[in-house]
Amino acid sequence: MREDRPILGPIVATVFPVYFVAALGFVYGRLRPIRTDLLADLIVYISSPCLAFVFLTQRPIRLEEVSIVVGSGLAVTLCVGALALPILRLLKAPSTVFLPPVMFMNAGNMGMPFALYAFGEAGLSRQVLLFVLGSFLHSSLGVYLVSRKQGTWEFLRLPIVYATFLGVAVNFLGWRPPATLMRPLELLGGITIPLMILTLGLKLSTVRLRAVKLPLLAASLRLGLGFLVGVVLFFLLGPERLESKVILLYSVLPPAVANFIYAEKFRQNADQVAATIMLGTLISMLTSPLVLYLAYRF
Repeated sequence: MREDRPILGPIVATVFPVYFVAALGFVYGRLRPIRTDLLADLIVYISSPCLAFVFLTQRPIRLEEVSIVVGSGLAVTLCVGALALPILRLLKAPSTVFLPPVMFMNAGNMGMPFALYAFGEAGLSRQVLLFVLGSFLHSSLGVYLVSRKQGTWEFLRLPIVYATFLGVAVNFLGWRPPATLMRPLELLGGITIPLMILTLGLKLSTVRLRAVKLPLLAASLRLGLGFLVGVVLFFLLGPERLESKVILLYSVLPPAVANFIYAEKFRQNADQVAATIMLGTLISMLTSPLVLYLAYRF
């Protein structure tokens, strides 16, 4: 445990930019609504694949790091789902509505900026892997849970999946892409994180809170169970490891905005899911600094 390092300053420096930009997007969305789907398409199909490739080729990545990050991220998602399902059934909360937002967290809009500001480029490169893993699980297992049908393999449409595999392959092969190629990719990737946070605020500005009992329960399960599983992994992996810190932060992210999109698509009470996302994001304003305190403390 590190007792002598100042903690409050780094926590504020990590949390404040994210919530400030999100709040700016929220206010702007209330004053002047715009189509967030266009921004989302720009992030999904252009900027985030560029960001993933750039950060995964900038520094050496060991196979051990990839296996730890991916295995731990998978454990977080599946363990939280396994713990939440009996609770939701006991409280008569429909699992098709509330289980996905409990399981699938906002690894993009919030996870990537948090990882960058808290742990630098090395932390972001690991969070990119978690973002791809989350997208893979959400668009396969998540679609199955919300639709009660076979997974639709929608993750195959996501360019970031291919950019990540390509970036890891290039890294392992030791090839350095030429600056002529990397500079435009860096320019495009550079807009990803601010645009993600801004889009989150814009999207939340459209949410209207009505019945909040079950959404509040689901948001609490997302953060509470995520923290429980994350802390266990944090100490199992070793608090001094960067991977364990990134996993801990990943485990307590609020519900992903994509949960609302799938709920709306499959007609699973999208208003309740939107309320869950809103409440989870608001609660995370209090819990994120506490989790960062724990990560910085070790």
